[in-house]
Amino acid sequence: ANTHLSYEDHDIRIEQMKVVEKELSSYSPVILFGDFNVTSFDDYAPISLNMVSNPENPMNSFKTGGCIDNIIYSNDFTLLETKINDSPSADHNMIWADISLK
Repeated sequence: ANTHLSYEDHDIRIEQMKVVEKELSSYSPVILFGDFNVTSFDDYAPISLNMVSNPENPMNSFKTGGCIDNIIYSNDFTLLETKINDSPSADHNMIWADISLK
């Protein structure tokens, strides 16, 4: 799945996270990626899945600063490798992950 959450309003973004969590809870395995526009990793609190970019591995994907993009995945997967690829024609750098189905 892919998403692009609100950048204008923190409270709206948190409500959107809750809807995403509810919708994804009926699927397994699941991978979600996109622009989450988070201002801190605390914003991901409604999501109960694993994150490629996290406090232990922050991936600064927005060129002017911030870990606003992410790849989120269920426990059905094993994360093997991650990196940031420079995207010269965009204001975001691409998060890349090698993820294997268990």
